[in-house]
Amino acid sequence: MSVNSKRSENDKYESLDWMLSADDRILDHFDENGPGLCPQAAGVLGLHVSFARRRCEILCEHGFLYENDTEFRLTDRGQQYLEIYE
Repeated sequence: MSVNSKRSENDKYESLDWMLSADDRILDHFDENGPGLCPQAAGVLGLHVSFARRRCEILCEHGFLYENDTEFRLTDRGQQYLEIYE
C-alpha cells in the first residue's frame, strides 16, 4: 500500500504531502538504531549528508524528530507515524 493511501486512513495528522520517501527511511533508521548523528544515518541510508541533514531538520520542524546538539532521536509523534503508516 502506498504511503499516500495509508495517510488517508487517519485524519489526525495534517497533510503529509511535504514528506519524501527518504523521510520514511530516516525515521525507520532512528527507530531501529536509536538516537544518532545525521552523517552516520546518511551513510547507512546511502544519502548525501547535506540532503539528509535538511530532511532531519524538516522532520524536526514537523515534530517527528528531536535534535539534541548534533544527535537526532525519534519523538513520540514520529513513533506514532511509523506505527500508523507501516
